[in-house]
Amino acid sequence: TAMRERVPTDLYPHAADGTTPLRNRLLAVRFESGAVMLTRSDANGHVRLKSAPSGEIRIEDPGLLPLESPN
Repeated sequence: TAMRERVPTDLYPHAADGTTPLRNRLLAVRFESGAVMLTRSDANGHVRLKSAPSGEIRIEDPGLLPLESPN
């Protein structure tokens, strides 16, 4: 498979309400490749990735994920 282009990326994560910035929060950044990176947003709710693979990026708040298997 061909390598994806890597580009600088700015993320501005928000809470589920879509308006409240996630400031000073631990976040999981999930890339289209399946890779996951843990990072922290700054006091303005900003995350700067110097070199992220192009493609879809999802942001999750690990504090909202279940800690136990549903089984």
